[in-house]
Amino acid sequence: MAIVAKNQPVDLLHAALEYQAREWSVIPTIGKKSAGRWKHLQAAPADETMLRRMFAREGITGVAVILGAASGGLACRDFDDVLAYQSWAAKNPYLARILPTVRTARGYHVYFLAPQGFKDLGDGEYRATNGHFCLLPPSRHPDGAIYNWIVALPHGALPDVDPVQAGLLIPATPPSGVAPTQPPSHSPHTTHLCEQGKIPKEIAATLPKGVGQRRRCLFALAQRLKAIMPGASAAQLKPIVRKWFRLALPVIRSKEWSETWEDFAGAWQTVKYPVGGTWKEITRAAQSMTVDTGEYDGAAVAIIRLCAALQRHHGAGVPFALSCRKAGEVAGVSPERAARILKMLVFDDVIELVTPGGPEGSRIAATYRFLGDVS
Repeated sequence: MAIVAKNQPVDLLHAALEYQAREWSVIPTIGKKSAGRWKHLQAAPADETMLRRMFAREGITGVAVILGAASGGLACRDFDDVLAYQSWAAKNPYLARILPTVRTARGYHVYFLAPQGFKDLGDGEYRATNGHFCLLPPSRHPDGAIYNWIVALPHGALPDVDPVQAGLLIPATPPSGVAPTQPPSHSPHTTHLCEQGKIPKEIAATLPKGVGQRRRCLFALAQRLKAIMPGASAAQLKPIVRKWFRLALPVIRSKEWSETWEDFAGAWQTVKYPVGGTWKEITRAAQSMTVDTGEYDGAAVAIIRLCAALQRHHGAGVPFALSCRKAGEVAGVSPERAARILKMLVFDDVIELVTPGGPEGSRIAATYRFLGDVS
């Protein structure tokens, strides 16, 4: 679902009704504040009649979702710092491609289903309680920015993730002298085997928790294994995947080993960057990208290759963030020159500008798509 702002408040009501169809509890806002009382909506969403009445009020500028149990366990990782989001996305490229994500006035909101809770993380917040809400597209920020989806909502349910394993929530540090608790496991049997060292942590971290997660979890397993054994042969990988398969059998629908091995083999060949990919690795990969650079030369070629490497890292069609400063560093030119080159590449349809960057000094990078072949 992609919702684009055209005029207010008609589109806001239309958006609110679409979000309500997901059984989300939504409210109208003026600026970043609720446009009226909303405590009664922390228990259950408003019906259509109530929504139409709420959004008929003058001055409405946005629509927000109440998080936590009010919206079926909806959680949001609020990245106020763009660089923090980029760092997380580089380490978790698969999740960055599939988790619904909103470009906000300052950073990004990443949505998923997860346990309720709240934590201030310094560069943003983990929000998953019905005492908090977040603005949704096509809301307008008081500064004038329009919220928009850069990773669209799926047609069905959102992914259910462990926020700690996904790098979206830092676990609490136990008091001095208190042993840290073990992270939640999939079953007592799995925990027992992990403690004995009989299951690699890569298996334990990627076991599905329910039906419909098998392929996604196999992709995550392939990412983790490629990070520690990138040159592994099929003979070396097969025993690990068989162990994963045996432990996953109680919760997956596909009971044939050959189907799981087929999907893992496809994932292994698809994974371009393992878990833990860094900016340094991406820039190194950019130097050897074999892409059509046309008649360009010098700094323009370096920036084209960087854009191609970023696109391959994020996945086909997924926007990537790139600041003029970073582009200039890679190309060996000033941020001002890099900005002119990026504008030229947009003009020449080499890249597509998805969202413009923030004002100078805001640290909000523009997002782009590379329009060439990066396969």
